[in-house]
Amino acid sequence: MLHFDEPVLVKTIEALEPRLRVAFATACAERLRPAYLRFTTRAQRGEPVEFEANLDRLWLDLAGQCMTDEEVATGLDSCMRIIPHPDDVPWFEEQIYAEDGGAALAYAMSCRADGQSQNAAWAARRAYETLDQYVGRHENVDWNVPGAEDFALAHGLIQSELFRQQRDVAELGRAADPARAIGELRERAKREAASFFGASS
Repeated sequence: MLHFDEPVLVKTIEALEPRLRVAFATACAERLRPAYLRFTTRAQRGEPVEFEANLDRLWLDLAGQCMTDEEVATGLDSCMRIIPHPDDVPWFEEQIYAEDGGAALAYAMSCRADGQSQNAAWAARRAYETLDQYVGRHENVDWNVPGAEDFALAHGLIQSELFRQQRDVAELGRAADPARAIGELRERAKREAASFFGASS
């Protein structure tokens, strides 16, 4: 069974060149795109256009249309501003997942700003934590019961995301053609986003 081990993930990401660290983080945010958009549709608040613009701008940057330092700073400010707050009312369950989606995007942009592996790992953690909360709610997990955490961790949705994260880092690490690897990563992350919460999501 796969586990989310942040220190190990940080160390693994550290072996990647900064551009590939950003690509890993951006893929995590990409898979969370539907979580943010679903919230904005249901709650009629949030900034879906801004979220998508920042995410797409990161991918364009990775494809060679490089952002200036000023654009990165502006993008990071935007990403931070559009994260839903947990205390916003009326409250919707989707708010939890949208907060993680917005935060993952902000961490990806932060990684673009400073190249730090920790920011990329935090983006991955948000993807993992989104599914941990989702499984807990939809499987009615009682976290006070012994074994509850292992039960949730073993769930297919969580195991799939942990596999994707390990796979992405490994593939980026051995990529002979980084530009091609990033393009393939983007397309795959977009496909996987459609089933992030399961086949019917």
